[in-house]
This record gives sequence, C-alpha cells and structure tokens, in this order.
Amino acid sequence: MATPANRNAKFGQIQVHERITGTSRELLLQIKELAENMGFEILHGIVDYLRVVGEPISVFKEAVEKETGILTEVDSYDWITFLPMSDGGGAYNCYFGRLNTGKMKIRGVKARKDDTPEYVNKMQQEVFQVLAEARSLEDLRKIEPKAQHVYRRFLDGLDGADVRELAIHRRVSRLNYSRRCAEERAWRLVAILEMTSLSQSPRDRILWILANSGGRMERSRLRAHTGMRYAFLNPILEELAREGRIKMTVGKHEDLISLIKL
Repeated sequence: MATPANRNAKFGQIQVHERITGTSRELLLQIKELAENMGFEILHGIVDYLRVVGEPISVFKEAVEKETGILTEVDSYDWITFLPMSDGGGAYNCYFGRLNTGKMKIRGVKARKDDTPEYVNKMQQEVFQVLAEARSLEDLRKIEPKAQHVYRRFLDGLDGADVRELAIHRRVSRLNYSRRCAEERAWRLVAILEMTSLSQSPRDRILWILANSGGRMERSRLRAHTGMRYAFLNPILEELAREGRIKMTVGKHEDLISLIKL
C-alpha cells in the first residue's frame, strides 16, 4: 500500500535520470576541455569515464579532482584494443587491454558472455594469456604468431571437440517473440521436443503454449510452435473451442487463437 513517503519519492523518476545524465555530460565536457588544455589526447568518453593518452596521468587525476571536487579512479593501460563496429569505429564497450599491473581487462567479448560455448571460451582465454605477456605494441607484434598458433590449434581440433563444449546456452525469458531470433528458435525446438514426449498430450501442450504467450497467438505461429501439421492441429483447436477452452477469431489475414480463462 502506497504511503506519502514512498508515493512522492523521486527515485526512479525520469526527471532524476535526466538530471543525473545532464550533470554527467557537463562534467565530462569540463574534464575533456581540461585534458586537452593539459596536452592529453582524447580517445573516448561516455557517462562516467574518459579515456586519454598522455603523461603524467597522476597530475591529470589531481587536476580533475581539484576542478570537480569528485574523487576519481585511474586504470592505466600498457595497450588497449577496441573491437570494430560496423561503421569502422571502435566499440567503447567491447575491448581488451593490458593494465600496467600486468593483468588483462576484458569487456564485451565472447569469453565474457554466459552463452558462449566452453570451447570458444577456452580458446579466447588462452589467447588473452598470451597477449598479457606483451608490455607494448612492439611486444604485441612479436607475440602475434604465438597467439595465432593458439587460435589455429583450437580450429584444427574443432572436429574432435567434446560436443558438450560446443553447446550454446541461452536463457529464454519469454515465449512469444515478434521476430525471428536465436531465443525464438530455441524455444520452438524445446516445444517440439516436449510435444513428442509421452508426458504431455497435444491438447495440454497447445493450452500451455497459449497460457505462456500472453493468452493469444496467430494460428500459423501456434502451428510453428507446436510443430504440428494443420491437419492434426485444426481438429484439436475445434474440439477445444467447442469445450469453451479457446476462442478462434477470424482476422483480416488469419485466425487468432485466444485462451479462455476458466
């Protein structure tokens, strides 16, 4: 039950979000101008960080904190690589690089994603271990053949790899997709596999699909999700309609099947 305290709270309101992003943008422009005046090269900046090239970084950090009154953190890289986007530019959220501590910082690559096959994950992790040995761009050029050898070894061993390490794991969050995608295909495959099992009748399966798809679905999509032929599907739908379990509405292009809640 809403109370005056939480009903009037500002947290989560669009005005708060706009104010935060507006303040962040103003600070970012302020820090960018400071960096350029101090002779640093700007690589990229977004929301809460700015990537610059130059020395000494400790002097720049101190100047930023004095200018803004905000404490900052610094990640110093020996080298960094931004993965390319379709327009040829570098993706700010897809990169890997070697910190001056000797550790690799990796973001937005396959090895960081939960649905990446274990085989691909192992290959990338081993490549990154090799790249971590390079302290400079010159070292990277020298070590490139070693990294390429790791890639070719995994590529050559692909045919003999454990099939379980090649599986792609996806978490399906919903059952009704407006466009074709990997999750939609995965869900359809699961639906077909469960339909062919002995644990659930075709009638129950149809009702289950409708219940988990917002209560309605076009006849063609329902056929695709069940894997049934129309000759098998249509009599079951007619039977369910007679029983008052579903309603079939004639649409402009095709029928819409709706679940009737009992």
